[in-house]
Amino acid sequence: MQDVAPLFKASSLKDADAYPQWSQNSAKANQIRHMAYWMQRECKQRVGTEYGQVRAAFWGAIVAQDVLCRRAGMFFTDGELDEFQKLTKIALDSYNYLAVKAYENNEKLYFMPPKAHMYDHIALDQAPQINPR
Repeated sequence: MQDVAPLFKASSLKDADAYPQWSQNSAKANQIRHMAYWMQRECKQRVGTEYGQVRAAFWGAIVAQDVLCRRAGMFFTDGELDEFQKLTKIALDSYNYLAVKAYENNEKLYFMPPKAHMYDHIALDQAPQINPR
């Protein structure tokens, strides 16, 4: 029995005009978290344009948040909370920039579903009470 998702095949896409999506069958949260470190490294090597710099800033903020949450205790110190909230703003602002650029170029990238608004609540409401990890 295979314990991982089958290999991706482009022919499995149902709608080539739709935004790319991952399901829980494709990647689990822990796998995606590990992939973020790889994305950060790859994007840092491609910062020749403003777009590349913003993309690297996005993944850098995501990885820095993961590191911060892993190293912090159950509750953030005031400094850790401040850093977590700053990183959230960097990630959201960067993602918004990337989404706008994709829209301007008629590319189906960086879709932000309404429930992603929860990211704000994690940083502003949950993190002051307990480490969100």
